[in-house]
Amino acid sequence: MPITLGVISTVAIALAIPTSYMGYLAFGDQVSSVVIYNLPPNDVMSILAKSFYVFTVMGSYVIVIQPIFYIIEESSFYKKLLDLKEESYSFIQWVQYCGTRTALVVFILFFSFIVPNINILL
Repeated sequence: MPITLGVISTVAIALAIPTSYMGYLAFGDQVSSVVIYNLPPNDVMSILAKSFYVFTVMGSYVIVIQPIFYIIEESSFYKKLLDLKEESYSFIQWVQYCGTRTALVVFILFFSFIVPNINILL
């Protein structure tokens, strides 16, 4: 493990433990595990915070799914399926490329509707 990773992990833990302890002392065990549920329902600032939370989740999804796209698109099966050549891409290949990405996102969306609580599978 590189020294930088160890230092960063130590600093993160050193900040997280006192913060969580102070939060427990301030609010007790009446706090929901989902932080958004603890906000007042009709307050303007809580609605704004919930909106920013939605945008944060949507933005992080784009970052998290990129390695999955990369693995799929670098596989020999995918390249053979789309008959990709390095020289040029045709419009049809571009549509297939975007269609594959869209199909994966739709599959993940469908799966999340079918199994809304992933903990039941674990």
